[in-house]
Amino acid sequence: MRLIKSVKANDNYCAVVVDIKDFAPHSNPTTTSLKVASVGAFDVVVSIDEQPGKFVYFPVSSQINGSLLSYLCLYRHSHLNEDPNRTGFFEDNGRVKGIRLRGQVSMGFLLRFDDLRNFVVNNFNDEINAEDYDDGYVFDTLIDYKEGYDPENPDKDLVKELRLVKKYVNVRQARNEARKAMTGGDTRKGKRFRTRGEVDRVVPGQWKQHYNTTILSKPENVWLVKPDSFIHISDKWDGTQGVSSYLLCYKSKDAMTWRERIANFLFGERPTQYEYVLASHRKILSSDATVGDSGFHGPGEKGARVEAHKQLIPFLRKGMTIYYELAGYPINSNKAFQTRQGLAMDYGCVPMKEGEVYTLGVHYKIYIFRITVTNEDGDVFEFSPTDVQNWCKYNGLMPVIERYVGLAKDLYPDLDVDDPEWSKHFLKRLANDENFFMEKDSPDCLSGAPHEGVVIRFEDMLPHAGKIKTFRFCNREQADEDAGVIDIENDDIDVDEEN
Repeated sequence: MRLIKSVKANDNYCAVVVDIKDFAPHSNPTTTSLKVASVGAFDVVVSIDEQPGKFVYFPVSSQINGSLLSYLCLYRHSHLNEDPNRTGFFEDNGRVKGIRLRGQVSMGFLLRFDDLRNFVVNNFNDEINAEDYDDGYVFDTLIDYKEGYDPENPDKDLVKELRLVKKYVNVRQARNEARKAMTGGDTRKGKRFRTRGEVDRVVPGQWKQHYNTTILSKPENVWLVKPDSFIHISDKWDGTQGVSSYLLCYKSKDAMTWRERIANFLFGERPTQYEYVLASHRKILSSDATVGDSGFHGPGEKGARVEAHKQLIPFLRKGMTIYYELAGYPINSNKAFQTRQGLAMDYGCVPMKEGEVYTLGVHYKIYIFRITVTNEDGDVFEFSPTDVQNWCKYNGLMPVIERYVGLAKDLYPDLDVDDPEWSKHFLKRLANDENFFMEKDSPDCLSGAPHEGVVIRFEDMLPHAGKIKTFRFCNREQADEDAGVIDIENDDIDVDEEN
């Protein structure tokens, strides 16, 4: 059997093989039963009895396979464990949490590689060997396959497959997505946003989903920030992502000339034209400028997503796509797009009052973080972070708020650039830097909500960005998940995509 990264894997929530050579004392000197392992730029609290060796690191917000937790007797409820006389600390959902243990922040879970090996031996009568996996090896799935297995065609010759870890999705969201799968549509109240046929008019290869922002503190990612990296550090905002484009689309039948209709009927030729396209983080919502009669967060065309889209339409040129964060309040709603444990992520916005016009900068804000141009062949030109800032300022639009621009080594000049652990020290310093409002209240929210964190963009590594979230924010995010609150950013995730 072998550990692999499957085609469904989300890198941010994969497990990582790590070689722990030493440990640090717990931050509380009176705590003698615990110590700390450094994993990438994260600290993970472990038992004082743990010894150096190879471990498997499971990141925060990942979900560990139930059969593995049961075998290791790590569930808090004993009836879920193979040995009901033993208990652990995992809740029934198997989610990995960021927690404080006697004042020490612990971000993730460490499992000895030998424990994973024993699980494979006892459950599959086979084994995996630690020496086959280098420090930093990323995986999510355990497979057994025949000779000649083709990783590009994962179902071919596959004998056994077990997903060991995935992104955690709360039960309510999973049920919602299951209903979507059965009904073939959206489970939100009211009409579906648009019909599938209209969405399919976008020419394949024209629309590009935004890449996942990398969790920089994970052990396999810390090296992305080097002393000579030219970086842009900006605020991370907790809203909902929007994507507005002007892309090549197949004409609707109503838009075809009679000659085009005949050619389409006889030869299957589909004429094209450029149209405005509105999308969320993962899905195209509409392929025209009117966007239908059911806005995402409000009535009719005055839905917040639609209003944001219309604000950007005058600036879109052929092939251009603008990626942005939509924050504040929906139309005619007292609840912000995102609320964390009762605190509105308002970003200086206020709810609409009766009789008011839904206004940019008052009720909602658009913060642009990425711009691309796609040609007719599907080739993508990427604006650099500097280009995005300049383009937005020239056009009177708001780019993401940058707190630092320059060489990484110049931010903390006291760090030794010749230290092989420089990247780790840099990220740990940044994660607690009050100049970036880390672990502080958001400087932009009126409610006193915690700052979400920062995003690092690279001038010389496009397209790519990494993030660092604050522990305070993650704590509130976890509490909302426990309460069954669906994050609006995850509401369009397909179960098969993340599970």
